[in-house]
Order: sequence, then structure tokens, then C-alpha cells
Amino acid sequence: MVNGPWVNALVSDETPDGIPAFKDIETKITISKDRITDIQELLLL
Repeated sequence: MVNGPWVNALVSDETPDGIPAFKDIETKITISKDRITDIQELLLL
């Protein structure tokens, strides 16, 4: 995954080396009628 705010919302910031693990993440992707969370809402601005 590309680094960014949306990824940071999914990945834990608790790591042994300070670098989040962006690989080996198991997911289930489904279609949603919900909107994508915009950046202001994601960052609580």
C-alpha cells in the first residue's frame, strides 16, 4: 500500500522498530455504497 493518511488509519502505530508494517495485511474487499472518508474528516480537522 502507498503511505498516506488512509493507510495510517488502518495500520497500527505500535511497532518494534518505529516503521509500520504495510505488507502481509489480509483483507476482504467488498462493494460499499458509503462515501470515501475525506481527508479533513480523517484528520479530524
